[in-house]
Amino acid sequence: MNPSSLSKSRVQLIDDSESSKASSFSTFDEDFSSAFSSTIFSDHMHYLTKRTFVPQWIHDILFYYLLFQLFTVVFLPNIFDVFEFTPFIRDFLSIIQYVSLTKPAQYHSSRYEPILIFFIVVDIFEIVCSIIYRFYYNNYRYVSITWCYFTRYISLFVSTIFLPGTTAYCSEFIKHIFSGHAESENNISSEFSFLVVVIQISIILRAVGFHTIMSSSVLYSDMIFKVSQPYAATRAYLSLSICIFISNCFQITENNMYQIHFIIFAIMTFNFSVDLVLYDWVIEKENRLILTFFGFSAISSLVYAFCGVFNYRYEPIIWLISGLDLIVLSIIPSFVDCIVNRALQKLKNPDYVKYVKSPIIAVSDIDIGFRMGAYEAISCKHMKRLLRRFPKNFSLYLTCARMAVVLNSVPLSLNAAADYFSNPHGFSPFKNHACTSVNRIIPPIDELEIEQYKKDSGALLHMFPRLFEDAQSLFDIIVDEVPAILPKVMASYNANYKKIVQYLFNFVQRYPSSPDGSFFVELFKVLYPKSQETRELVYWINNRPEYIKNYLNYFPNLINGLVQHHKLFRSYVPEYHHEAKLLPPVPPLLNDANYKANTNKGPYHHLMTRWFVILIISFTMIFPIISIPFLFKQNFVYLHQIKLLIKGYSIGWQITRAESFVYPLYYYADPNSSLWYYPSQYYAFKDELFTKLLELQNSLTEFSFSIGTGYGHNDKTILRNVMKFMNDIDIDSYQYDQKTSIYQDLMGFTYAALEFATCDRLVLPYQKDFPINDANRWFIHIRNQVEDEVIRLRSFIESINVNVNNVYIDPNAFLIIGLVSIFISLAVVIYIFIQASNNFDIFFTSMRDTSKPVIAQIKQYFNLCLGVIGHHDRQSKYSHYKKTFKSINFMIPIFVLYLLMALCIVVEYLAYNCYNTQCYRLLNLYSDYSLGYINFAMSVTQTLLMYFMDDLEDWAYEGLKRSVEQSYNEFMKRSWQPYSSGTGFCPLCTSREIYVIYIPRGITYEKVFYNFITEMFRLNNADRNTETYTTILLAAIQMYYFGIDMTFVGFESKFTNLCSKYYNQTEIIQIVNLIILLLVILFTGIFIFIETVNADKAFYHIMMLFSRFPDSALSPDTLKILKQSNWQFKSSTLDFDSAMYEDILKALPDSVIVIDHLHNIAHYNNSAELIIDMTEGDPTGMTLFSVLKLRMVAIDEDNNEVPFNEVINNYVLDSRANAENVVVYGTKDNHKWWFSLTILPIFDSNNANQA
Repeated sequence: MNPSSLSKSRVQLIDDSESSKASSFSTFDEDFSSAFSSTIFSDHMHYLTKRTFVPQWIHDILFYYLLFQLFTVVFLPNIFDVFEFTPFIRDFLSIIQYVSLTKPAQYHSSRYEPILIFFIVVDIFEIVCSIIYRFYYNNYRYVSITWCYFTRYISLFVSTIFLPGTTAYCSEFIKHIFSGHAESENNISSEFSFLVVVIQISIILRAVGFHTIMSSSVLYSDMIFKVSQPYAATRAYLSLSICIFISNCFQITENNMYQIHFIIFAIMTFNFSVDLVLYDWVIEKENRLILTFFGFSAISSLVYAFCGVFNYRYEPIIWLISGLDLIVLSIIPSFVDCIVNRALQKLKNPDYVKYVKSPIIAVSDIDIGFRMGAYEAISCKHMKRLLRRFPKNFSLYLTCARMAVVLNSVPLSLNAAADYFSNPHGFSPFKNHACTSVNRIIPPIDELEIEQYKKDSGALLHMFPRLFEDAQSLFDIIVDEVPAILPKVMASYNANYKKIVQYLFNFVQRYPSSPDGSFFVELFKVLYPKSQETRELVYWINNRPEYIKNYLNYFPNLINGLVQHHKLFRSYVPEYHHEAKLLPPVPPLLNDANYKANTNKGPYHHLMTRWFVILIISFTMIFPIISIPFLFKQNFVYLHQIKLLIKGYSIGWQITRAESFVYPLYYYADPNSSLWYYPSQYYAFKDELFTKLLELQNSLTEFSFSIGTGYGHNDKTILRNVMKFMNDIDIDSYQYDQKTSIYQDLMGFTYAALEFATCDRLVLPYQKDFPINDANRWFIHIRNQVEDEVIRLRSFIESINVNVNNVYIDPNAFLIIGLVSIFISLAVVIYIFIQASNNFDIFFTSMRDTSKPVIAQIKQYFNLCLGVIGHHDRQSKYSHYKKTFKSINFMIPIFVLYLLMALCIVVEYLAYNCYNTQCYRLLNLYSDYSLGYINFAMSVTQTLLMYFMDDLEDWAYEGLKRSVEQSYNEFMKRSWQPYSSGTGFCPLCTSREIYVIYIPRGITYEKVFYNFITEMFRLNNADRNTETYTTILLAAIQMYYFGIDMTFVGFESKFTNLCSKYYNQTEIIQIVNLIILLLVILFTGIFIFIETVNADKAFYHIMMLFSRFPDSALSPDTLKILKQSNWQFKSSTLDFDSAMYEDILKALPDSVIVIDHLHNIAHYNNSAELIIDMTEGDPTGMTLFSVLKLRMVAIDEDNNEVPFNEVINNYVLDSRANAENVVVYGTKDNHKWWFSLTILPIFDSNNANQA
């Protein structure tokens, strides 16, 4: 489009023709939004980059930290298991890795979980902040500068510094999940695992989108990292994240070291090659550094890979890598100079376009030439032919747009580039952002854009009169002292204000340099000269960057081209070929200096920001957030201590089990004996006993000396008592023939039992030298010793009192404090809002003495401004808008939110007790299980002893039988015990659920146990002198060793898993409850903040309108409220003088008669005495028509007469919410007397409102 056509197609804001004025308003009567341009995807990103600024020192920190991370992830991999370092070097390198956030802490370390949760919380918080920012921007088109900076910087740090850290810790977690350790530990929920994977994927995708969109801007000043291709910075961070993920997720060991480093070598070599050829980083120093570090990384990875292949284990490898990196450092400048010179030489070739291979190479060459100030580049010698050869290349169009802002030789205008970017042919956020970036620079050119421009400006032209009308209505309310209709007028005013602010911000952001935008901002300043929105609008109107100056900062070599070919350069300035009309000057009185300190702090805001209110609300919201994690910790401590006691019970049944497994290896030592189904079973039995004894020794040592992980300060008392009990030398030992400790005695038994499972004998004689009588005596002594020590161990464990309720916080105190604070906070908030409402009423009442001449003058000035835009008739419409603030809309939601907070605290209290109850039941169940196994094993050993002891007396035999029967009865009793103690929230209410679990063979554990008990009862009742007894005995012990034992072991894992499932479900309930509580607290805080702002909107709008008023125009009482530091006023302290108002009423030149709803005269002035009958004295208290001999009527819409009484009755029967003005007349002496009847609603606390 040529310049002449451009000037002709410009939209004119002001047209003197009446038809134009009429049409401009008729177009937008139906729906303003139809004229409002739609929000583009990247509008909020453009606003964020334009409204905030990233200092150079922050950019330098991010860039050098990126290089540091590239160095550590490759040069210092996790190879401590491959290379041998001194401890000092290992510690030093580990610190460097941790500081760089490329290596996580070990999964089982105390630091890992808090840091992982920190990264997850920060990532989620960044996403929430971005969503809130974008939602707010889409609704209001502007965001406070503080929130803009906060959003940009948290997104920036999460996408740069925190991205490698999140990847490192998530990869460590994923490695642990897939390594198989997680299932054995049984402490990781699938939901949390899924959350970690989702966070890892989302943070990488968000970082990719953030960097690419930021780099798709036309202006380099909008970018974080100055790159020519949008994917350059994205590629660097994505490559870094992949290398970190590979290095940490796939453990680098001697076996897989070379594969991993070959992958890293390929990634780094690719980045080095691309950056070397394309020269993407536009700042020379950064380009050389990024190339150097990619070269470092590629060389280091290759050397490490070959070290893994040839299994080199020498520290000099580090020095070799350092030497190679120095070589890379020295040759990188030569490579860069070679690439630059080659690009410049190629541009000098007249047939360059014919020989260039791809548009990416062409863009790189032209970009290099432009940065170096080469004439071939700045004159765009090859650009037109390149555009014809590559007509749809995004990078080529983007380069043209970037050059067009400083060069007038670019064959592709910014308008053509914008047209290309606006047709992405599918979802393309990068093109959308480039389109937004160009459109924020250029004026509207084509017909569609000009039509849109007309619609946007027309919508604003139509909305400003309504806002002015509402402002004048507000002045009328103050002058007429009619506060009853203030909510409805304020609702209309606020709705129009919000809409016009949104439209106006959209307009000045889309057309920042347009004269029409400047006119609209000046018109807005008429109403609100000192508002925050005005300052923001002025910023956008004055946002005119100096493109050449900015480019010279980034490309110092460009100065050569500017000096030699200065005619090719110019800073782009959008051209508008019309000027908007000017507003009339502000009257001098309205420009007087004034000082109102309290204009931005209304009554609600003032009271809600008092220190004690903030303290109460903050304590109510922060206390549960801080306390509940401590309750979680107490649950964990309780579970850990329960597991410690379970380990003690486990030792009891394992010792008895090991004892029972020793007997068959003596009594049935021949592999061909009747006990074994086949000879190999005998040897497998010995191997199994050997394994069980080793596990028993490890468990016994860990329990006796408190060996293990996860112990804390709260476990010291229990651990100290356990160690003292297990290691005190206070028992008589048969094995050592002296006093010893339980630990040493039980450990000695395991050594003796090992001799039965092995071929070596040190303590006991060999089988052939160990007669049965001696063996029976030894077995009896061991049986008595084990039984006695197991009983003592169980008694000790049962005596330990595990109570963690007061470790951090008492749950009862948590419940009481939480509920009381919620009640107090709710009462304070409700009281504050009631008190603030009264304060605003006092403030509004104080404004009735505002200078009426000043109000009249500013209304006159408003009318002059409306005349400029061609609007004269005042037709205010506000009946269909909702009120900005209603007490009932605040009281009900705030009560519901506080009730939800209270419910969450109660649920947490119940869940906490439920969790501990389930843990305690697990301990009881395990105690019963241990006792049951001990009894079963003991019955087998005693039965074998009875069978193989020939000299056993009858009374001893009967005693052993009673002992076996007692063991079985004890098991039956405990298996049916109800376990009814605890809260109703616990899923595990009885132990019956445990025993009816099905085993793999399709029957319950209970049935297996009772089958064995039946077999043992049958054995005890049989005659031991018959062959039948031997057959039953053999069947019973075979059932035990080859069936019941494995069933018992499987039962132990089954019911512990079932219990852990229940308390893990309770833990999930606690976590979900905490999340709900956090959301409720967040919503409560946001709701209170929003409602406080909404409640103060009336005050804020009034003060913005009155900001032009000089102090002398306001009443002394209003100035007191505004200039004092608080709102401590009562109506009795204000300087109201009712006699003064009566004097003013009497002095008015017009006749004024004040009546009540019964038509009785309450007041009248001197002029009214001329029309009323004064013959009967003072008419005060008399009815109106007894002294005014007139028949008054009003005219309705159909020109029908409506009697005066009917007018009053209609108002009384109506809502009586607003004042009403009706023109009435009466006829007297053939003359019509006209009156203006104003009906005002009067509210009093005792009766309904009456007119």
